[in-house]
Amino acid sequence: MSQQTHQHHAGHHPLIPGTDEHAAATSAWNRMTVHRPAAVFAPADAHGVAQAVRWAVREGLGVAVMSTGHGVAGVDQDGVLINTASLRSVCIDPARRTATVAAGARWSDVLPACAPHGLVGICGSSSQVGVVGFTHGGGFGWLSRRLGFASGSVSGAELVTASGRVRSLRRDRDGDLDLLWGVAGGAGNVGVVTSLTLDLHPIAGVYAGSLYYPVDQASEVIATYARWSATLPTDAMSALALSGLPDAPSVPEPFRGRRFVVVRGCFPDQESGEDHLHDVRRQLGDPDIDTWRKRAATDLDGVSLDPASPLPFVQRGESLTDITDEVASTLLEHVIPHLGSSLVMCEARQLGGAMEKSPRGPHPMARTRARYSVNCIGVVPTPDAVAAVRATQDRIFTSLRPHLTGDTYLNFLDGDATPERVRAAYTQQDWEHLVALKNEHDPHNVFRFNRNIPPHAPSSISLTHQNGATS
Repeated sequence: MSQQTHQHHAGHHPLIPGTDEHAAATSAWNRMTVHRPAAVFAPADAHGVAQAVRWAVREGLGVAVMSTGHGVAGVDQDGVLINTASLRSVCIDPARRTATVAAGARWSDVLPACAPHGLVGICGSSSQVGVVGFTHGGGFGWLSRRLGFASGSVSGAELVTASGRVRSLRRDRDGDLDLLWGVAGGAGNVGVVTSLTLDLHPIAGVYAGSLYYPVDQASEVIATYARWSATLPTDAMSALALSGLPDAPSVPEPFRGRRFVVVRGCFPDQESGEDHLHDVRRQLGDPDIDTWRKRAATDLDGVSLDPASPLPFVQRGESLTDITDEVASTLLEHVIPHLGSSLVMCEARQLGGAMEKSPRGPHPMARTRARYSVNCIGVVPTPDAVAAVRATQDRIFTSLRPHLTGDTYLNFLDGDATPERVRAAYTQQDWEHLVALKNEHDPHNVFRFNRNIPPHAPSSISLTHQNGATS
């Protein structure tokens, strides 16, 4: 058994406002998010987390949890922020093929520890994302058409409940199964996870990367990608991205200030992957930039080249039935003209494969007719830029509306995590089960600064999703 640990000092008392520690603990990855909580804690262990929860409850305040700063709604004076970034331990059990990771661990902590054993976890497109938050939202990435959702790989957890009790949950204990199910994909609504145990998988090498074509080839590339992706093996993941990166020093030179249409993907079988990609190269010709190569399965950051540093952005994600001629027209008319100005990226990422099977944790994309997720992102360096980005996103998704299922993916909900949008992330059955767990374990909604599932919530919120049925 191998172990990697980052040592930090315990923090059982609120941080002092105005200090560097307080500023660091309240800084979100998305600089659009501003936290002004009543108090901030930076505990070093589960006991410290439990103390912070009990402190918040005594004061009549809600609790928000943040590690890397991705995906947490702004916390105000009605809440306490618990920053778990100090909890960074990682323990790999190669015999059981599991990783037990503390609440602040990033995938960049976990994947290098897996690599010597030829194992990999189900991570997203960036290793800078926290493991626990990613898994709370379901979690899918370049290996998910083969391996499913991260939420489906949870086999154990250490959880601090709303009463401040520390509980150890295991998949092989019948009495823990119900609560563990809610922990896996329930968006942090039943407690503070201080560690997760996740299944690992024996995949050593993959064939993965991106083909960058100039944007004036967009019409041809979109049509070719739509046909090609429909023919791929069920264990292969692909994506189509329209990209326009700023002319800034933070952007690598080959991409700086340029606009591309990009064919991305990952094949767990290296040889067949090369054969499949040959078809795209043959039809479209040589790209401007080609990053496809054989890679370690633990080294996939180079596929999407997500930003490595925090920045202010606005994103909106939806679920798309297919890439039809009408969808292609929308991308050409409403996306491409705004690349490099109000948009930096619009990506359609393929669904299906192992994600269609019911995971152990609640997650909607196992039961959706959508074939792609669509995520449109704009960087907003000034307040005036926010309105321009949102107006562009509104035009895109209004045009796409006939082709959207209404299902949402929790990790792509940002400032638009309304009750209706959160509800649309779950089937009726899973929603009712999660509300029942919330009523039992957090009836006063202590954990509410998240993709919130309120206690005593109505079993039905009027919206159309899940194959177009109102639920």
